[in-house]
Amino acid sequence: MSEDKWKARLADRSAEDGLVPLETLDLGRIGDFDELLAAMALTAFNGRRLGEAAEVLLEMVADPECSVVLTLSGAMTVAKMGLVITEMVERGWVQAVVSTGALMTHGLVELSGMDHFKALAELDDEALFERGYNRVYDTYELETNLTALGNTLDKAVFPDVLGRRFGSFELLAAMGRWLEPRGRGVVAACHRLGVPIYIPAFTDSELGLDVATWYIKRQVGAGRSVEDIAADFRSGFDPFRDLTHYARLVRRSPRLGIFTIGGGVPRNWAQQGPPFLDYLSTHLGGDGALNRFRYGVRICPEPVHWGGLSGCTYSEGVSWGKFLPPSEGGRTAEVYADATLVWPLLVKGVAQRMEKRGLEAAHPELGGGPLAPPAGPALEVPRLRFSAPEPPGDDALSRARVAATARRFGLAAGAGDWSRRALTDEDDPGRSWVLISHEPGSGCIFRGDSAEPHRLRLFQYDIESADGSYTDAERALALGMLAAFLRRP
Repeated sequence: MSEDKWKARLADRSAEDGLVPLETLDLGRIGDFDELLAAMALTAFNGRRLGEAAEVLLEMVADPECSVVLTLSGAMTVAKMGLVITEMVERGWVQAVVSTGALMTHGLVELSGMDHFKALAELDDEALFERGYNRVYDTYELETNLTALGNTLDKAVFPDVLGRRFGSFELLAAMGRWLEPRGRGVVAACHRLGVPIYIPAFTDSELGLDVATWYIKRQVGAGRSVEDIAADFRSGFDPFRDLTHYARLVRRSPRLGIFTIGGGVPRNWAQQGPPFLDYLSTHLGGDGALNRFRYGVRICPEPVHWGGLSGCTYSEGVSWGKFLPPSEGGRTAEVYADATLVWPLLVKGVAQRMEKRGLEAAHPELGGGPLAPPAGPALEVPRLRFSAPEPPGDDALSRARVAATARRFGLAAGAGDWSRRALTDEDDPGRSWVLISHEPGSGCIFRGDSAEPHRLRLFQYDIESADGSYTDAERALALGMLAAFLRRP
C-alpha cells in the first residue's frame, strides 16, 4: 500500500460521511420500554433493528394519510399474544387484519372462555393423541375446545351466512358481533371498531373445516351420502369477496403501511393488493395509479437465503411493485427474531413514546361506504314453502308442463346443476331471477326488476316432497309456482 493510501485510511471522515456513533447500553439510565428501544437503536444487530422498528412503527401509525394492514401467521394466539393484537387494534394502529385461520380459531377458543395449557415433558405425542391434547410446540390445544367452539359457532354464528355469498371478513364480523359482549379479544375488538379480518387460506384451518361440515350436514339426506355431496360441494363462501373488499382499502388509502408477524400466505396476500390494482389498470383500463406500501415493519426469524416468502426482504418487494423504495420515501424495518420475545416490547414501547409526545394514532377516512360489514342483526329473509307436485308420469301432458316451465326460465329440463343460474322470464323480460341452490330441496332466489335496478328482493324457498327425493322435473314445476308468487308486486 502506498504512503498516500495509508494516510487516507488513517484520516477520520466519520463526520464528513454522516456516520452515526453508537452508544453503550446503560441500563441504569433506562426507565421504561420507550427509553430501552431508543437506546437499542444505537446498539447493533437485532437490538438496533428493533429500535429502528419502533421509529418506523411510530411514524406509520401517526401518519393521518396511512392505512395500516396487520398480517399474522404462526400460533400467536396459542402463544398468548392475542391481547397484544387487540391492543394494536384498540389504539387505532390497524385498519385491516390478514391472518391464518388457525390463529383466529385459537383466539376464538380463548375469547370463548376456554384455556390452553403448558405441555408436559413426560407425555409423548402418541399419548397426547389418546388424551385429545393437540400439541403446538410447547402448548396444548384441547380437542374438546375445538369441538365446543365448532358446536357453538354452528348454532350461534353460521346461520348468519345462510342464503348469501360471503367472504371470510363477513363471517369473522358475524363472530365478532356474537363474541363482543363476552370479553376483550381480537375478533370482538375488530368488530367493534370496524376493522375487517381476512383469512385468505380459509379452508386451511379448523374454522374452515367447521364451515364445510356445516354445509355438508345440511345437505345430507334425500338419498345423498357425504361422499356424494363432497364430490359436488357448494357453499356460499366466496374468497373473491375478500380480495375485492381488501382492494378497495388499498385503492382508497393515500398511503399504506404493513406490520407483519411471520410471513406465509397472510403476508403475500396482503402485499399483492397494489400489484392486483396495477394489473386491473393495465389490462382493463383505469387511472394507472400504483399505490405501493410506504411503511413496513416485519418480525420474523426466517432468513432470506432459503428463498421463501416469509424470509424475503422488503427490498425484494420493491422489484414486484409492492413497496416504495427509500429513494421515493419508503420506510421499513425488519427484525429477525421470535415475535413472542420482541413484539410485546415493541408495542408497549411505542405506546409509551406516543403518550409522552402527546401523539395519537391517525388514519384516513376512506369514504365510499364502510369497509367492514355493518353491525346489527342478521338479514331477515322471507321464507317460502312449496309442495312439489306428484312425480310426473311419462304422459305427454307431464312432459309438456316440465318443458314449458324449463323453457320459460332458459333451463334445460333434466339439467342437474341449477346452482347460481340466471333465470330470465320470457313472459316478463323486465324481471329476472338468480337461483342459488344450497341443498336438494331448498336454497335462495334473488329477484331483480329492470325498472328499479337498485332494488333486489331475496327469498329463501323450500320444496317439500313426499318421499324426500327431488328430481329436476319436480324442481322445474316448483319453480313455476315460485315464479307465480314472485310475479306479484
